[in-house]
Amino acid sequence: MSYEIYSVDGIILGAHDRSADDKVLIVLTERFGKIAVVGKSLRKLSSKLRMGAAEHTLARMSLIRGRNVWRLTDIVTLQTPDPKRRKEYARLSWIASAITIYDEPVSGIYIPLSEFFKLTVGKADHGPETRTALESWTSARMLYAAGFLPKMSETIERLMRLPLEEIDVQTILGAEFAVTAAVKVATGHIGR
Repeated sequence: MSYEIYSVDGIILGAHDRSADDKVLIVLTERFGKIAVVGKSLRKLSSKLRMGAAEHTLARMSLIRGRNVWRLTDIVTLQTPDPKRRKEYARLSWIASAITIYDEPVSGIYIPLSEFFKLTVGKADHGPETRTALESWTSARMLYAAGFLPKMSETIERLMRLPLEEIDVQTILGAEFAVTAAVKVATGHIGR
């Protein structure tokens, strides 16, 4: 019996132990949405896959779809956040996980989150104000894509659809007040 191997880029939103050796990764992909992936022997120190399976990491994975579960066969880390800034990625991962359901494609949520990773990981030139603005904007874009934000001005809605690297940070800072208020309302409802 042969299995099809899927190669996908995904963001590891979280993980939990399945057994003494195995781990379940909660992964957000553009193609499959949020999926639970079983990593056999990921908890063993000798596992070759262990290093690539850190939480809040953007990775390229090879997966086999089983009857009830996805299985990890290979993983390569594409981007790992700075440990000092892991809280930013954890907050965004929490929002992404809270507003998605399993096995449903969600490019409107995956794309802003992956753009945030690509734009901020390894970049020291972003000051704290800029990083906060980028995080708020990414949160807003995910919530907007999921339908959690109330109707906003046409200008802000147009900005929501632009790739993150095409938006000037000053524009984000100017629109941040309206967006931050909407995000606080939306995340208050999600956390309940």
